[in-house]
Amino acid sequence: MLIKLFPIFLLVLLVSSVFASDYSDFFDRYPNSGGGGIDNSDTPNKKDMSFTFETSCDNNLLQVFNFDDPITDARISIIGIDSPFVLTNYTDDDGFISFPGQGIKVKIGITKSGYHPISITEVLISQSDCEEPEPEKKPVDEVPIYECARNSDCTDSEYCYIEGRAPGGQCHAVIGCGVSSNHILIPYECGDAMSCPSCPEDKYCSNNSCVSIDIAGPSSAYLGDDGLFYASNGGVPCVNCNIIITKPDGTNFTMKSDDGGFVSVHFYDVGAYMVTLQKGLTTTSAVASAGARNEVQGDVESPKFFLQDYYLYVSIILIVVLLVLVYLWKTKKDEIDGDSDQIDDESHSSDQETHAEEHY
Repeated sequence: MLIKLFPIFLLVLLVSSVFASDYSDFFDRYPNSGGGGIDNSDTPNKKDMSFTFETSCDNNLLQVFNFDDPITDARISIIGIDSPFVLTNYTDDDGFISFPGQGIKVKIGITKSGYHPISITEVLISQSDCEEPEPEKKPVDEVPIYECARNSDCTDSEYCYIEGRAPGGQCHAVIGCGVSSNHILIPYECGDAMSCPSCPEDKYCSNNSCVSIDIAGPSSAYLGDDGLFYASNGGVPCVNCNIIITKPDGTNFTMKSDDGGFVSVHFYDVGAYMVTLQKGLTTTSAVASAGARNEVQGDVESPKFFLQDYYLYVSIILIVVLLVLVYLWKTKKDEIDGDSDQIDDESHSSDQETHAEEHY
């Protein structure tokens, strides 16, 4: 019985030895498959390996190092998972190895004598991420369509915009602070639009023009008098305009100018009155000082000053009259003296002729 089973036993032993040899050779070539190519024994004298991995459209780059020192001639075994990709190579002097491939998952085994082995799994960059977009196709026979070649081809409120040296262009609206006329903008001095400028502080905007306002009146007055103030708007009477009267005690009240632009202010108290013309947000003011008649209050003069001026004028007139009279008197006297001298000369000549006649 044993003799009959001996050939079968030899056949089983032969097959087992062949399978063991093939199995060992496979894992020795592809350590990531978990075979004997990776020595997982824990040896105290072995060093640790580290790695970096980058995948890109151009290439996949793996570097192996120990701390900052690159590891040369480390064996790199790469096997595709669910793909027929297989590659074995060694790191260069800088510890690098590069290999192609996109869109697959791989197992990478790293071995080196004297180092602990490493087994990792990585996914290579997707092929779709590496596809370049197709360039935009432009119509070959596209011919630009021009609306105009000159301003007259557009409406009155548009102008012809021609880019560069093109033979034609497009009609664009004339925009800005103003009114379009004959394809150009006639600008406003001011306005409500965002692009319109503002007027100076002493003017306000009326019908897109900056208009000045003014108020004029006496700078002094007597207590109890009425002062007449004139309000103007752009050089013409400011009719029915707001006139704010601020009294010396700081209180104020508002009046309206009449059809001629006038307003009459009564001076109740001693002190400065501020008369302000208001037009929109623009204001201008005039100041008048009120004082008693028997004293000087601000710019108000007492009557005695007017009397002194009267005496001065009368004195000047009298001096002028006196000088004229003196001049006339002297002129007349010279004429009289001249006539007297002429009579004396004639009388002397007559005496000489008489004396001569008697001598003969």
